Amino acid sequence: MDKSSKGFGWNDLNIPPTSTGPRDEKSSLKHIGVLFNLATPIALGYVYWKCQQEKTKLKTQHSEEVQAFKKHLESVASQQGYVKASTFVSTIDEALREEENKSKEMLEELHKVEHQIKSILDIRCSRINPWKTRERREKQERDILKNSLTGILAPLEMYDGLQHIFHYDHLHCGGGFHKNGQLYRVWIIHWRSLIIAHRDRAIKQQIEKLKATHG
Repeated sequence: MDKSSKGFGWNDLNIPPTSTGPRDEKSSLKHIGVLFNLATPIALGYVYWKCQQEKTKLKTQHSEEVQAFKKHLESVASQQGYVKASTFVSTIDEALREEENKSKEMLEELHKVEHQIKSILDIRCSRINPWKTRERREKQERDILKNSLTGILAPLEMYDGLQHIFHYDHLHCGGGFHKNGQLYRVWIIHWRSLIIAHRDRAIKQQIEKLKATHG
């Protein structure tokens, strides 16, 4: 069966040279891909489900604590004066805005990473094209991996997930820039959930700190 009959094209420039040649490596990768097609969505789906549970729990907790703390401040207002209580409310609102802004920046950066992953998969899934070389793809992969360790998304510990995507998601070529890949989509959902959970956890910590400070 030739390449054109498989529904998508392989860019031979993206197959690392081996002693057995690119065709044998493709065959080996496909066998590995069958296992990952079965196991990976189940494993990552479970991780996503657990993240969603944790996110919902934290969101409910910090929402209830914010309301309870503001009611406490209202009682402080009647006992110690409105100005002092108003200052406390202003402080907690500022802390909430700060965490919201941080999570917004992280989500925007994650969106950029998603686009970069799509660009890499576009190279892997393209037919031979002088503008889509292995060298260009490998540079993009190195840049993303480096940024995942030092950039704003470092708390998400994305390195292993990104390597998983780069090694196996080219087995899910779909015939277009936005159609290629399956694994990265689950990872992006997982990382997005972690950002939200991190925000809610940080807000909870801010509330606890304010409670300890202001009584």
